[in-house]
Amino acid sequence: MRPLLVVTNVIVLSYLPTVPAFSQSADPAAAQGHSAKELFDRGCQALERADTTNAVQLLRRAVAARPDPAYVCKLAEAFCTASQARNAERVLTIALERNPHALNLHVALARQLTARAAFAEAIPHYRAADECLSPTDYLDLARGYRATDAPRLASNRLDAGVKRHPADRALRAAWINDALDRAQWATALHRIRDSVERLGPCPQYNFYAARAYFHQGTHLGPIRALRVRNGRVGDFARGCLLFRALRGQHAFAACPAESALYQVRKAIDDGLDTPEVHLLHARIWLTVGRADVAHAILESRAAVLLGEPIDDALALFADVSLARGDLADYLQFMHRRAALDLEKRDDLLFDAYLKLAEAYNARGEEVLFGAFLYRALQLRPHDATLLARVANIEWEAGRERIAAKLYRKLLALDPAHEQRMLALERLAAPPDADPHPGRVVIPTSGNTP
Repeated sequence: MRPLLVVTNVIVLSYLPTVPAFSQSADPAAAQGHSAKELFDRGCQALERADTTNAVQLLRRAVAARPDPAYVCKLAEAFCTASQARNAERVLTIALERNPHALNLHVALARQLTARAAFAEAIPHYRAADECLSPTDYLDLARGYRATDAPRLASNRLDAGVKRHPADRALRAAWINDALDRAQWATALHRIRDSVERLGPCPQYNFYAARAYFHQGTHLGPIRALRVRNGRVGDFARGCLLFRALRGQHAFAACPAESALYQVRKAIDDGLDTPEVHLLHARIWLTVGRADVAHAILESRAAVLLGEPIDDALALFADVSLARGDLADYLQFMHRRAALDLEKRDDLLFDAYLKLAEAYNARGEEVLFGAFLYRALQLRPHDATLLARVANIEWEAGRERIAAKLYRKLLALDPAHEQRMLALERLAAPPDADPHPGRVVIPTSGNTP
């Protein structure tokens, strides 16, 4: 223990001269008639003028004359403005050692530590000053808990923050998003309703509600048939959204407010124009089987959504293309996704090739069906399920020798595979150069779309 104390004393003694604000001797300026309050006021004025050099000097002298926690906090602010964050942290740390119950010092130091992402160090200071935290402090404290793998504590602090600052929109947004991020859809909807009651409706709350309803599976909600004179598809009427015309005059299928489609359309109609809201709008239509509507939405925003694309946008463009049967476009979007994330490249392309193989198989295009299966197999040559499938296809196509190689590889890879007996039977069969003349042969190489 003694060596540690010696080292600590050396550090403190070597540091104190660099922070004259805590000098034990009386400040000469104060002795010449400048009170600590006058120095503090002049320092604050200099700080307001962005005269950081004088602000730091004056506030240092004020703190030396009177080490009041409020003065120390202002000095720390001046240090930060002068790009001396470490000095700010040091004066706050020393002041806290002298006055450990000063809540404003705890808050100021917590903010300094948060600024350099030292969350584990900042959290105890936030907690020590819990009763005087601002909405931003609660947000930073929650961020700190998430960064230290304590999401439940982050949620608890957001709850506490909303109770203490119920009118703060940013805090409420984080509170709602916390429930959405944890897939607690009912909780998210409760928080949205509480926020609307407290602060009034806004498009962002509609978007949050659309996300919650979508993930709950309430895409259209309980559909109603309404007659609305002079109504049009896309209108809001009687608390519902008219989303499809029905047979009969002025007849429409309508979805209620408790649905993803209603809420996302309300958000858009009330002015929310972000990539996320349009992607969700298209995703809802794709999910309810209207890929044509989803495609129209995406095409109308393609310049923005694909200008600097994110994975979510490319994934949705790809899914819509596949659903519409635009297989070349699907492959193009999947290649763009793979280029964005090289770590997931092979997995993305493997899944894409399998989906393309199924699509071409459904169309009866056997050559492309086989070609994309082989592309997938090249990415995962040890996938036993895929090996068995390709081997079976090769056998049925009359290419027994190629099939035999694949069956042997399958048995070496997984001797207990469920198709083991079939593989052994076919390996035991006499070779035949061309038992199925006229059959389409699956290419093992060559260019494909």
